[in-house]
Amino acid sequence: MKKTVISMVLCGILALSVVGCTGSTPNSQPESSQVSVSVAEATPTPEPTPTAEPTPTPAPETLEMNTEFSLGDWAITVTGMEFMATIPNGDYMQFTPTEGNQYLVVHAKVTNNGKESDTFLPSFSINDDVTAKVMYGDGYEYSATNLLAYDLGLHDSSLNPLTSKEGVIAFDVPQAVVDSSDPLSIVFYLNTDSAEVKLR
Repeated sequence: MKKTVISMVLCGILALSVVGCTGSTPNSQPESSQVSVSVAEATPTPEPTPTAEPTPTPAPETLEMNTEFSLGDWAITVTGMEFMATIPNGDYMQFTPTEGNQYLVVHAKVTNNGKESDTFLPSFSINDDVTAKVMYGDGYEYSATNLLAYDLGLHDSSLNPLTSKEGVIAFDVPQAVVDSSDPLSIVFYLNTDSAEVKLR
């Protein structure tokens, strides 16, 4: 009889200790989650690092005529401009623009400052060659006209190092460009470099 009572008491104590252990587990989880939340709240949020705004590249300056500038190994000076209905070539020949148009003739001097022979305004250009366009008014562009076998033409001018040539670059332009007073300039390009000269 005593053994049975003792056995029942021991079973009761064992049952209470098991219930006590199991009951404490759910309470421990919320406490740990509360701690983690409070730690998260205490940690300051890092502020984003301010990024520097890119500095705008200034537009290239428009040069006046008779100002020498360099593009690669070439020194170039635009010395004048005129409009011509025809361009004489020798005693019996002349160049005629498209019907209703005139030639815008740009006078220039070029010097090859490189250490090798080079060609100015070649007919078939690659990246390392100078090209030229005329800009008129609100962004109108005109390509140069190669006057074949013209003694004064600067197209396809092959120059040895440290030699110069004076000549013209012709552009076939409509009469509206001739009659207008809107801005007119010539732009020379070499790879990503350029230089603009005001003509009017």
